[in-house]
Amino acid sequence: MKGFHWGKFFWRDWQTDLNLQACSLAARGLWMEMLCNMAVADPVGHLILPPRRKSETEAKQVGRMCKADARQVLPLIRELESMGVFSRNNEGIIICRRMIRDAERSQEGRIHIAKRWGEPNRSPNRLPNRSNGSHLIGDLLVEAEAEAEAVEGGHPLRPPKKRTPPTSPLGGEALVVANFARKEGKE
Repeated sequence: MKGFHWGKFFWRDWQTDLNLQACSLAARGLWMEMLCNMAVADPVGHLILPPRRKSETEAKQVGRMCKADARQVLPLIRELESMGVFSRNNEGIIICRRMIRDAERSQEGRIHIAKRWGEPNRSPNRLPNRSNGSHLIGDLLVEAEAEAEAVEGGHPLRPPKKRTPPTSPLGGEALVVANFARKEGKE
């Protein structure tokens, strides 16, 4: 199945769209049903109707899709269209402008990700890519610390730390024991 399986819904946009809010409750309900069908359509944002039977009207097709009577649906479609809630493409198919824009932006994002990561099928969320490279920095620091222990004078990449006695609400001994347990992997 193509289309969106989930999607962002901008509640405030729904509530503040003056053209939509000027429509009746029934028309807004029909529009929501139509949006649900357009979200999973291919292409996204287009109301792809079931195959037409002889002498079947658009209202009857939308009615079948939304489980409503064509006599109820026809005036609601006219109301939504007259208020500019939806548009039609060159073939006369009902489209949701916002959903099409969002789908285009999503596709642009996929293209940029493919360029960024080099391989279109490579997920950018695999383990090595999730970090900010600190796993590499960590390995280098471990090596540098090992070298620093061998060379007197401290770590070659960092200034020497001032040693302060450990403090803990439980006292210095508890902190030393906790640090020793952590190093030994016994936490």
